[in-house]
Amino acid sequence: NIHFIQSFTDKQPIDLWIDDRLGTESEHAEFLKNREIPRITFDDPGEGSRLALFNICALHPPHTRQIATNILTGPQYLLLNQEVNQFKRPRQLGMASPRVLITLGGSDTHGVTQKVLNLLEIGCLATVVLGPVYNTPLPSAIKNNPNYTFLSHVPSLIQLMESHDVAITGGGLTAYEAAAS
Repeated sequence: NIHFIQSFTDKQPIDLWIDDRLGTESEHAEFLKNREIPRITFDDPGEGSRLALFNICALHPPHTRQIATNILTGPQYLLLNQEVNQFKRPRQLGMASPRVLITLGGSDTHGVTQKVLNLLEIGCLATVVLGPVYNTPLPSAIKNNPNYTFLSHVPSLIQLMESHDVAITGGGLTAYEAAAS
């Protein structure tokens, strides 16, 4: 909302504006540029990303390449939650019964959770995190499988990772947090 931004920037000097949202509009970006407020974005595919000082795309999704300029890409630009350091621990390979965590995103729009659970079959115990906007119905054979514990609205996925030996994740930031932990 431009009126909010104008009110906010009128009240105090802004040295740097960070947009951590998808789809920044041109009007928003132009307003800040006209006020000479440098702006940084993260993985922003919006029209306004062209006017950013930098667009940090550590995992560099393909849709961002089409619009954004001044892209900083690569794992060196990943901003990992510092909570990872608090819950970091060594894992051992080759365990007979590893504690498995499955977390495939906030919405899992492609139904990968169900596919993974079908592949694991009955013998594997797993904690399955269904993201905050997960809405794909799971078959009753999966929902009622006593080997699976289903969680949603987990306060700290990083803390939950600490109590597991193996994580099956999507290809986003969670995979890097799992590797770092």
